[in-house]
Amino acid sequence: LKKKKDRLRQLWQLLDVPQEERDAVLSTLEGPPTEVLGAASQEVKVLEAMLPMLEAITRKEFSQHRILELSKKDGQEGKIAALFSELDELRSKLMGDIKRFEGRFERPFMFRGKRYLQILEIEEDRRCLLYTSDAADEEDSVDLGGRRIIKKKKKKNNTERADHVEVR
Repeated sequence: LKKKKDRLRQLWQLLDVPQEERDAVLSTLEGPPTEVLGAASQEVKVLEAMLPMLEAITRKEFSQHRILELSKKDGQEGKIAALFSELDELRSKLMGDIKRFEGRFERPFMFRGKRYLQILEIEEDRRCLLYTSDAADEEDSVDLGGRRIIKKKKKKNNTERADHVEVR
């Protein structure tokens, strides 16, 4: 039982599980040792099933960061386009994997305290909507490898400010 609880703590840390969720699981791990061991084993099984998706999320976040870094340099359009393509594939695969996970374990896939499928769906809806600090500094746009970020501005009290950014 101690090994299972240690494994749970290790997985929680790796998966960045909020303390409230950890406490909720620990509160269910009281009672007869056989029941506790079964519940702990099931939770470990669920968390271990999340690990491949965590790897994909990490890769997705790295690709997003890399796109922003490359967008600050000239002549990187090919690399940026390849990363956008990789992002599309990762997002699609993650959506399928998470839906299967949620169906199999009958619980939402949570990451950093949020349901990650909702995050992916929002990204899908805003697939080409990016905002960078460079976009705020540029005259009217920033070129990201064939995708152009256009700032929409509103006049308010004789000052211009960017309300949002869209990619074209």
